[in-house]
Order: sequence, then C-alpha cells, then structure tokens
Amino acid sequence: MLKNYLKLDPTWTIRQVAEYLVHSYDRAYPTLRTDYYDYLVHTVESTRLLIGQTGWTRYCFGHPSKVKHHKSVYAAHPQQCLNAQWLNHSWKRIFYEIALANPMDFRLHAQIHDSVLFSYRSNRRDLAIKVRECMTHP
Repeated sequence: MLKNYLKLDPTWTIRQVAEYLVHSYDRAYPTLRTDYYDYLVHTVESTRLLIGQTGWTRYCFGHPSKVKHHKSVYAAHPQQCLNAQWLNHSWKRIFYEIALANPMDFRLHAQIHDSVLFSYRSNRRDLAIKVRECMTHP
C-alpha cells in the first residue's frame, strides 16, 4: 500500500522502500545525521546535558556515541520537549480562558500525547474555535 501511495516500483522489497525513504530524508535534511548528530554526541558526552530552546535542561545518562538508540532519543528530545511545553501552555489557557468561563457549555477532559480532548454544547462551536486559537502558536 505504501509503495502505491508513494508511486514506487511495485516490485521493490520492504528494504528497498526503507532505503528510498531514508535517502529522501537525508536529501531533505542533509546536515541532520551528520553535523547535528556530531554536535549532539559531543554535547552529551562532554557535559551530560541537553538544554532545550526554553532553557529546560535534561541530564543524560546514555552514551550516544556507543548506543544508536540513545542518539535517536537525544536527537528527538529538544523538539518533543518544546512540543510538550507548548501543549502545557495551551492546556492552561484553555482551562482558564474557556473551561472556567463556560462551565455549563464546555468540558476539558484530558491531554493525550499531543492533543487536548474536550467537548462542548452543539450551539457553542465558538468555544471549539477558541480552543484552536489557544493551541495555535506562531
């Protein structure tokens, strides 16, 4: 199915599809698995710390120069950390600006991974639009 969707040769093996995808990724982000990974390994091995865009600091117990999984986890951390912080920020805005102000028309249920689950009265679509505004960050 993936081969059809990507309009790839239908005779390709799974390995050929995977190699194609990795090659396409490297073309799109040519310095990620070279310069960025080198920087990441050097930073973690020398300081044992990763400092995100907001100053959030993570102590690193792994060895990215020796264990590929550690390198992958640390490479994903800054983006995932920033996403989680923005989601927390959005959650608080939704709670204070919408849920508390509209207790009869809006229910804030849960934060699940990178989403916020909520419900609203059918005649209050404006509240759903306000949630989208709260979750949109330039």
